[in-house]
Amino acid sequence: MDNTAPANPADAAGFTAALREHLRWQRAELARGDVEREPPRFLVLRPGDKLTVCRPHGDADLRKQCFRATPPSTAGPAGVHWDATMLRDQPAGTSRPVPGLGNVALSLVAAAAVAIASRRVLLLENFTRPGASFGAPVRELLAESSGWAPALASASRLGAADGFASHDDFSAFAVLCSADLRVTPAARVWRVWSNQYFAPLLLLNPHHAAQVEAMAEALEGSASGDGEDGGGGGGGGGGRRSLWTPGLRALWRPSERLRAQLELFRAAKLRERYVGIHVRVSLQEQEKKLDRLGGAVSCLRARLAANNASTVFLATMHSANRRALAQALRPFGHRVVWYGRAVEVQAASRSATDSALADMALMGGAAEVLISAGSTFGYVAQGLSGRRATLYGGTHTSRELVGPRAPDCSAVGTTEAAFHFLPHATRRYTSCREGAVRAKQSALFLSSAVRH
Repeated sequence: MDNTAPANPADAAGFTAALREHLRWQRAELARGDVEREPPRFLVLRPGDKLTVCRPHGDADLRKQCFRATPPSTAGPAGVHWDATMLRDQPAGTSRPVPGLGNVALSLVAAAAVAIASRRVLLLENFTRPGASFGAPVRELLAESSGWAPALASASRLGAADGFASHDDFSAFAVLCSADLRVTPAARVWRVWSNQYFAPLLLLNPHHAAQVEAMAEALEGSASGDGEDGGGGGGGGGGRRSLWTPGLRALWRPSERLRAQLELFRAAKLRERYVGIHVRVSLQEQEKKLDRLGGAVSCLRARLAANNASTVFLATMHSANRRALAQALRPFGHRVVWYGRAVEVQAASRSATDSALADMALMGGAAEVLISAGSTFGYVAQGLSGRRATLYGGTHTSRELVGPRAPDCSAVGTTEAAFHFLPHATRRYTSCREGAVRAKQSALFLSSAVRH
């Protein structure tokens, strides 16, 4: 089996083509039928962090029943899955959670870039239940149900390495910044735990930076509707290139069942140009704190006018937000529409995953999206859109990660999702720091370093 990456970085020909070719190679290898006898090398993404565990039924609402477990005093034997090690001394029924869809999207696009660069079979672990809402290629990447499962088990017995690129363990950062990933780690199975967009680390890697840079694709022209070209704030057009947008569009696709429902919804409710807005928290709860309803309405009215649109698509978990925003915009002649029932909790069922994925897809079709700083849902919505995004309010709980507050109703300077822990990488690891010096001329890297 040929485990070498393309010799010429130009062979990548954009993320869409590179991923298509990589998945074709995976399918061909699986179809050979002797993969257990000659197991290939695997990159298995386990979306999530290192230490979070949930009480029984905690997956129904990650906000209330999950907690940070104490690290085990001793690790399990070599090759033992980290999840098994984490749950070893926990009460019966305790589980490892599935993160929100936004965080899974961040880590999946990053893992796909690593798999392409390292010529490893890409699989996605612990995502089978929410994976039912997705079509190809996610459905074929689900480790537990994939035809690769026997070969993965066989390869794991020959050697498995754990890597962490999450907010509570950065230990894989140094490898991603410096190693030739075609030969390192040497283990047949490299399992990466992550809830971050760690792809920018590859732009610091001397072995893979040119190849990954070549996978970026040009974005379509800005759709801001007010004559802007992005200008540092449109996120589209003007010769801008993106790794995140083509990667997300290639991977983050609804199932045929859900896609048919979305087409019916678009035909009935979104026939005309529209602006999307994501409201992460309850507007009523935040009225006296970070995000006031009046600020959201004011920004929406300005961006609707700029886009010559009158319809708003609202993505939110809170039914009260739907009523409040619709009531506030009705006097101005604006229509607010939403998809399905308000979920109220994360990961509660397949219908909840359907609803979240539908909101992402419908936001991605907007002429412009309004998002709050630091929201992973916002990164996905803007990435799928590839057009202008506007920051408004302060509806995220992790503002310390996104730096000084940008002015309300200001344009986001990039479509790339922020890698919040890049400063940790360059501060802690010499290889990352040296790579950042080399990458300072890379527009793609600089875009990835923008916090929003």
